[in-house]
Amino acid sequence: MIHVAILKPGYIQAILGGTKTIESRLTKTKQPPYGQVKTGERIYLKASGGPFMATALAGHASSFEAESPAVVDKVYQKHGKEIRGDTTYWQSKRDCRYITLVELTQVEPISIGPPYKVAYMKAWYVLDEDRDPLRIARRLAGDG
Repeated sequence: MIHVAILKPGYIQAILGGTKTIESRLTKTKQPPYGQVKTGERIYLKASGGPFMATALAGHASSFEAESPAVVDKVYQKHGKEIRGDTTYWQSKRDCRYITLVELTQVEPISIGPPYKVAYMKAWYVLDEDRDPLRIARRLAGDG
């Protein structure tokens, strides 16, 4: 599988700059990418309302339920520097029940991404690997 993550451009810049190394998704309902990201899968990072800006490979990925706001607080204490997000962000996520953390590795700037059907307010897409433009380019070049 491959993934498209929609983020604010500032977060993508922080990922490209190496100061944001974990992408987090904290939600009230079970939705992608919860339980759907595996180590080594490609993630395309697209600016909200803008272009594709980067790609990364998933390092360690985990999804788990938060039984209480204290679990969100623990995630902040342990990974806040790698996730980033200001106090307002973390405060707004305290009542989230589903948490996904994805370590981002091999980050590179890119201006292309896979085709996908936009869904209103959806911020993560899980797609079949045959839509991966980098894989298609390698295949066309005879590299696999």
